[in-house]
Amino acid sequence: MEIKIGLLVSQMEQDQLRFTLLGRCNSPGKQPWQNTPTIFALDRESGEANHFDQTLSDGDLERVVQSLSNLAKNGPHPPLNALRQPSICKKCGYQQLCYKKNYISPHTLSTL
Repeated sequence: MEIKIGLLVSQMEQDQLRFTLLGRCNSPGKQPWQNTPTIFALDRESGEANHFDQTLSDGDLERVVQSLSNLAKNGPHPPLNALRQPSICKKCGYQQLCYKKNYISPHTLSTL
């Protein structure tokens, strides 16, 4: 049995942190999934559905979550649009700093 999970999004923007965390969660009742769930972005306006396009590696997730927790308490404010709303980054002159080969760059991760 294949497990599919969909998250509602606007204009197909995939929040990297939210989607990546969802991929690591357990099923209801804290039982492990029988297999790794397939995650989809479901556009609330158009009804379009796309596979999750992960740009935050699983290996970086724990460090990013811990760092974001510390930054939320103490500041400064990190470049969250790279995780939350990457379309804004497509128009930014500094995009090459935040992304490398379709993944969030080591430079951006170092600021988190």
